[in-house]
Formats: sequence, C-alpha cells, structure tokens
Amino acid sequence: RSFFCSELIVRAYHHANLRLVDGLAHTATPRALVKSHYLKFVQELITA
Repeated sequence: RSFFCSELIVRAYHHANLRLVDGLAHTATPRALVKSHYLKFVQELITA
C-alpha cells in the first residue's frame, strides 16, 4: 500500500478533527481538495 499526497493531507486534517473532503482519505484526489467546500472560506481569506 502506498500513500498519495492528497491522502496524507486529508489524514493530517482528520487527525486534527477537521474535515477537508467528504469520504475516506484514501479516496481523496488533488481535484477533490481543490473543489472542497470546506476550504472555500480559507480561499476567501487568502484572496481578500
């Protein structure tokens, strides 16, 4: 079994009790992270 970067990111946030995507970490893709509605607020802060 190997890990992908997206999976590691989702697992790290999960460990901190924060959600990034719906579903399991091993199914996370880079696209899922970019499209995540959980990160929308963070994006708004960065672009403000």
